[in-house]
Amino acid sequence: MVSQPDDEGPLVEAAGRQVRISNPGKVLFPERGETKLDLVRYYQAVQEPLMRAMGGRPVMLQRFPHGATGSSFFQPQWPLLGQLVRNADVRLRELLVQVPAPVLLDL
Repeated sequence: MVSQPDDEGPLVEAAGRQVRISNPGKVLFPERGETKLDLVRYYQAVQEPLMRAMGGRPVMLQRFPHGATGSSFFQPQWPLLGQLVRNADVRLRELLVQVPAPVLLDL
């Protein structure tokens, strides 16, 4: 479900919460013209099978601030997601270190 306030991004229901989508018209995939809001709607459509596959497992967030064709970086912590994630230490075998990684609890 999506509602659109007059002067802000739309509110989207996610896991029983209202989440505001900033820059909903930002084109993330220029070759197809798909926007940030299109991606949110896709995740809503595949939420149940995605959470069956990924729920409770450590995940990494790779951000593409200038769209999918631009440069990217990994964001190790997700402070704004609060109850949707928790942190866990993950051991990287190649580096023999442990790093914090978010664990997806809900979408």
